[in-house]
Order: sequence, then C-alpha cells, then structure tokens
Amino acid sequence: MKKNVGLNTLKISLAAFTILFASGSLYAAGWADSLKGKLDKVNEKASSVSEKINEKAQKVTDVLDETFDPQSEDNQTMSDSIKTTSEKVSKAAEEITPEQEYYIGRAVAAKILSGTPRARNNSSVEFYLNQICQAIVINSDQPELYNGYHVALIDSDALNAVSTPGGHILISRGLVKATENEDQLAAVIAHEVSHIQLKHATKSIKSSRSADALLSVVGTTGTIATKGTKDVTKSFSTVADSLTDTLVNSGYSKKAEYEADSRAVELMAAAGYNPEAMTEMLDVLEKKLGSKDTGMGKTHPSPKSRKASVKASVVSAKRKVKKDNSAQREARFKAAMSSIK
Repeated sequence: MKKNVGLNTLKISLAAFTILFASGSLYAAGWADSLKGKLDKVNEKASSVSEKINEKAQKVTDVLDETFDPQSEDNQTMSDSIKTTSEKVSKAAEEITPEQEYYIGRAVAAKILSGTPRARNNSSVEFYLNQICQAIVINSDQPELYNGYHVALIDSDALNAVSTPGGHILISRGLVKATENEDQLAAVIAHEVSHIQLKHATKSIKSSRSADALLSVVGTTGTIATKGTKDVTKSFSTVADSLTDTLVNSGYSKKAEYEADSRAVELMAAAGYNPEAMTEMLDVLEKKLGSKDTGMGKTHPSPKSRKASVKASVVSAKRKVKKDNSAQREARFKAAMSSIK
C-alpha cells in the first residue's frame, strides 16, 4: 500500500478488510497485525482533528452567545428578524404549480371583471378572439396550460388588455375595435400570451411583499388543517389584490413589456401572422393614446419606446413567415368586426 494514500481512502479500505476478517472469509496474521497498527494511527489522527474542531466550534459558540444574549431585547429582535427574513426568502423561492397559477389567475380575473364587466352579446367575437389565441399557442412551446387559454371581451372603450397567471386574457372592446386587421389583433393577443408563458405575473408575486402570504395560498390540505380556511382565504385575497393592482394600476416593468413584445413577434411568425403587425399596432396605440394616462398608457411603456425595442425582433421573425394568407384573414376580420357591440 502506498504511503500517500488519502485518509478517507485508507479508512474505507480498513473498514472493508475489518468486515472480511470478522466474517472469517479472509485471514492472515501478518496482514492483521500490520493493518491494526495503521488503524491505531488513523484513530489517533482522527481524535486529534476532532479535538481541534471542537475547540473552534466552542469559540464560535462563545462569540455567538456574547453577541446574541438571550436576555437582550435588541439581540432577540435581531434574531427574530433574521429568522423571519430567511423564512420569507424561502417562501418566495418556492415553485408555484400550474394548478395554483390557474386559481390565482382566476381570482385576479374575477376582481378585474367585478370592476369592468364582460361585454354582453358578443359571443361570436369572443369565439373569434379565442380562435386567434389557439392558433398562436398551438404553434408555441407551451400549447397547454392547467385549464387552457381563455380570452374574454370586456365592456370598456379604453384601449387595454391584461393577462393573468393560468391563461386568462381580458381585452377591452375599445382595443379590439381600434385594430385594423387580424394580424394586429394577433399582436395584442400574442403579447398577452407571452406574459403568461414568461410567467411575468408569478415572478411579480414572488418579488412583492405578498410573497409571505403566498405560502398559505399555495399550501395543500395540511395548510388548511393547521391554519384554517379563513386564514388561507385571507392570504389568497392578499396575493390576488396585490397582483390585480400590478396589472390594473402599476403594470409590469419595462423589461417585462419589452420581453413580451419580442416573444410575441416570434409567436406570430410561428402561427403564420405578419410580425410587422406588432409595429403597426404600436403605431395605432401611439396615435390613439396620445398622452392619456389610462389603459395601456398607464401600465405600459410608450409605444415609441416599444417600437424601438422590438424592431430587431420583427426583422428576424419576418424571415420565418413562409406564406401570406392575409386575404383570408381579412375576410374573417371584417365578419367579426361587423358583429361587435
């Protein structure tokens, strides 16, 4: 055996030999005596190392005891604060399942619709919007969600559209009527689909102060059993309220909006739509929004900045469109727009 064999390797080898000796399957007096001497040396070294580790550990413990005196109110508060912060970070890092995304998103959609109801007598228009949505998602890398993608038309003349976790997309009647062709409408829907697929809403939840309430929302039956349904419902409401405020009032970050535009043109090209319609739609918004601080003007970067950001992506995506079916889409679009109320 070589003298430079590592300590761990020697321990493993000795342990193996010892087992064999004890079982009677291998025995040689000369080997036994030699190995016994080496084992004694290993034990001596291990004991010495253990003593040094214990000494250092005790010093660390002494320092901590002096710093965090249990009798000190300030130090106890500091200790509790560190523990709480650590727990919140762990909670925020937890994965949100597709099922949880769906129920959070459904709650947010319900809150939005309670303030701005769904447009009535527009089932044919909604069917058309959902057909466009399905054409987009079926050609994406995430064609299915926990309960699918759903588009609803809301009763508002403001130019606005929002999407929630789990596949809910709400588009205002005003925005639909502002579009000039199906490709522009596809740009709006693809942008919202991108928010969903890029999980911008769930990332917003994780980074917000409602992250601590999220643990109750995403908990299982055990959470309900220990905290009670009332506490879980309260936590769920906290998360839904926070996300609704983000979607309706503050909006996502500029980075998230630019990411959604860039992904949207890729989705459009994959579905056969003209990516340049994204720029056209932003031109429409720039003209109609003006300086208004409402709808998309309130929650999105300026159309001008979005056009500059997405320009390269449009050029790249344009090369991937193989066939022009705009004439067929034009007929569908006119038929749908003639029935909107």
